[in-house]
Amino acid sequence: MTEFTVRDGLVIRPGLYRENRGNTSSNYARVVASGVLNRTCVFCPPLGQTDLRDAPRGFVSFPASQPYSIWDGQRVTEHLIVIPEQHVTSLWQLGKKALRRLNGYLRDVEENTPSGITAQSYTRANGNPSKSVGHLHTHVLFLGLEPVASLNYTISDGLTDLSFATLTDSQRTQLLKYRQAI
Repeated sequence: MTEFTVRDGLVIRPGLYRENRGNTSSNYARVVASGVLNRTCVFCPPLGQTDLRDAPRGFVSFPASQPYSIWDGQRVTEHLIVIPEQHVTSLWQLGKKALRRLNGYLRDVEENTPSGITAQSYTRANGNPSKSVGHLHTHVLFLGLEPVASLNYTISDGLTDLSFATLTDSQRTQLLKYRQAI
């Protein structure tokens, strides 16, 4: 049986993150386990982020400090976080106008993503044991065409090895054609 930790209702385990700014998946899991992310909200006020991106009124968008390496078996080329300026913990606390602005922004991001990249977004529900920060936040993931060829992941160390398939020109053409058709 694999051992893992549950603390304050959160499943503590390394994620599928890229090493970034000297952080690793297992280091991030230790930070989550410490409870520091929710003792004082790390998103309130929006942490003096210097690399802000376009976002709808009432929201802030910035690159994830722990960007994912993969999502749905594909390479993540960029990982943004979108948060409301006010501290709320669920989509239902936003109000209809703010929710429409967020959904419109996400639709615009998807529609304006360059060829060869797909944008996906997700927001974990309040109470999800994998949600490491209580402040509502939406992940926007930009996915390349390359599927995962191999990976090595353990509950104690997280992602330790990752490689992506090299696509032939024919495979790349087929994937692009499919993405344009849907």
